Amino acid sequence: MPPCFAALPSPGPRVRTAAQAREFHELVLGGGSTHVTFGPVSTARLLLENPRLLSVAVLWHLQKSLGLLARVQVQGLREVMDVVPSEVFAKLFPQILEDISDARMQEFLVPLLNDPSIRQGLCTSMQLLDPWLITRSVNEATLANFSALMSAPPDKLASLLRAVHPERMPNAVLETLKESEALLRDAFVPLLQDIKRPDFIGRLLNFAEPFVLTAVLRGVAVPGIVDLIDILEDDDFIADGGFALFLQLISGEPSLVHDQVVPLLRAGNKQKCLDFIRGAEMNKLCDLLRQLIGPIAIDTFCLLLNTAQTHVLQDIFSGVDVPTLSRFFDSLSLADVQADSTLIKLLEYADEEPALINSQMVPLIKQADPTKLVLIFRMVDADRLLALLALLDSSSMLTLLDNINTKLTARLLCGPLEGVVRHVAPSLAKVMRFPAVASTVRCGSDAINLSINSAASARCNCRARAVTCAVAVHA
Repeated sequence: MPPCFAALPSPGPRVRTAAQAREFHELVLGGGSTHVTFGPVSTARLLLENPRLLSVAVLWHLQKSLGLLARVQVQGLREVMDVVPSEVFAKLFPQILEDISDARMQEFLVPLLNDPSIRQGLCTSMQLLDPWLITRSVNEATLANFSALMSAPPDKLASLLRAVHPERMPNAVLETLKESEALLRDAFVPLLQDIKRPDFIGRLLNFAEPFVLTAVLRGVAVPGIVDLIDILEDDDFIADGGFALFLQLISGEPSLVHDQVVPLLRAGNKQKCLDFIRGAEMNKLCDLLRQLIGPIAIDTFCLLLNTAQTHVLQDIFSGVDVPTLSRFFDSLSLADVQADSTLIKLLEYADEEPALINSQMVPLIKQADPTKLVLIFRMVDADRLLALLALLDSSSMLTLLDNINTKLTARLLCGPLEGVVRHVAPSLAKVMRFPAVASTVRCGSDAINLSINSAASARCNCRARAVTCAVAVHA
């Protein structure tokens, strides 16, 4: 020791206060508290334990690398690296350094890595998503949305992601992250929590654009979507299957999804809706849905699906063209498709007697004026109408509907002249196939119906007599 220093008092061993020791430990060693970030020693230890992290990108972006580690909590990053294989992290870390700016790292990536509530979901995504897709998601999504998606149960999130085809994954992830935080946190995550087969959502995204799923999430309550997904089967996702084709067709028409499909799924019986879709001709079904404009038309169609046997409706659907079906549905009201209505009872009879569909119901719906046909359904009970359908062939019934005043026909079927009409109807229908006769009868029947209306308002104790008089006046 130089003589000039010999006279100086020895400083003795350095004593640090507890606060100083903690600060030294945090800044240099990087240990202790769960909120401690990486210091020089802990960074060196991390690189020694994970030599794959050392790459040209890391050395090229050394300042960015050290800046990220200085803000990331040691415990959090080590938990991630304990789960994510080192070879995966070795590919992801350089991609992060290349694609993400310092500012984006500080405002997005650091809070993400330091949040223990989403760490498991984040580890799942790191293992199943391409590094470039992760960095693009970080650059394009909001922190709130990304965090909401990562809060899903990790096992179910993994099942969903594994089911998505690689070529569909980027669009599925990026478009979903564009939705609102509320939709992701309050609908998407609860849906994943409750469904039995989360892979079905991934398989659905293989055929449908993400907006189909998010539109359903916005318009249908989560329990209803759970019911729908839980009754799906593996065969529904065969490439040429009915349900898969339906998903592909509606993906090209957002308005069809929002205005028709979502209300149908919201109000319709999920099992019956799915069964109808499975058995329908897809292009024709989409054409029909496009024609159902307005809540009344949709509600009527939903109620019809809910109350009638699905296979009976499919038989009618396959036998009648879309414009005719559309006019028929436009003529119906909600009362016409209630469980006790004539139409629904006829469809119940058709379930027991399938021939009634092809020989009578389909020709009537296909060729009759829908307004007249629906009026008959409203004014004549099912038992009497079924008896008439058994007596007349479809062509005779169509001729009567076309040429006899509809209300008069209904009155005759329901009133005291019912027996006479049943005997006369077959012959009358044949005669009215001649245009001149049909024109005369059509005009006369309108007048008869008008007179019956007048007779009905008269004070007469015998209604049958009033009807007979009205007919006699115009004979």
